[in-house]
Amino acid sequence: MHLGSKDLAARDALSRDVVDWLAQRPEWRAMGGRDHFLVSGRGTWDFIVSPDAVGWGNALMTFPAILNATPRGDGYTRKSTFDTILAGCIPVFFHPISAYLQYIWHLPRDHRSYSVFIPHGDVVERNASIEEVLSRIPPAKVAQMRERVIRLIPTVLYRHPAAKGVTFKDAFDVALERVIDRVAKRRRAAAEGREYVDSVDGKYSWKYDLAQDREKMLAPHEFDPYINT
Repeated sequence: MHLGSKDLAARDALSRDVVDWLAQRPEWRAMGGRDHFLVSGRGTWDFIVSPDAVGWGNALMTFPAILNATPRGDGYTRKSTFDTILAGCIPVFFHPISAYLQYIWHLPRDHRSYSVFIPHGDVVERNASIEEVLSRIPPAKVAQMRERVIRLIPTVLYRHPAAKGVTFKDAFDVALERVIDRVAKRRRAAAEGREYVDSVDGKYSWKYDLAQDREKMLAPHEFDPYINT
């Protein structure tokens, strides 16, 4: 198995061959591998070596993921949502409040640019296959979305305050800038004798936050069934 090889490509070659072969088998495709299991003749640690580490073992169990399902946990948003983005994976959401309606400042308003949305009802009530939905996304689109996710990483983490040579804006910077900007606009409006409206009250506020337009706020939206029930 070349577990001790210094040639990283050779060390992981058989593992990749096994994964590629399994993925093409009709038995695997029947249930997306959910009814399969692997029996290892060696300790687990031999198969979770970092892909770029020189030493004993291979990276069978650490091959990178491209998309990652992030269903609701005890709240609408799970920690895995941010772990997914930090890992450079495309998050797959099943409820809009999990991300789209909560993190307007930190995530793009166009949720299709960085994530996949599969309605919860399609999976639970209509038995939609998550694997089939994801498999229909063109590879070029997947690559584009991953690039967008990678660019989002700084906005969902907190950098160490003692870090030097760091120029990106982290999650705290983004939030602080938006608060300062909002206060400044309110002060300018007050000085001019007018009221500054940066959102609206009531059950339609989420529409205004997404569209930033009062007219569009009243139009039907794909997320209406999740909010109005």
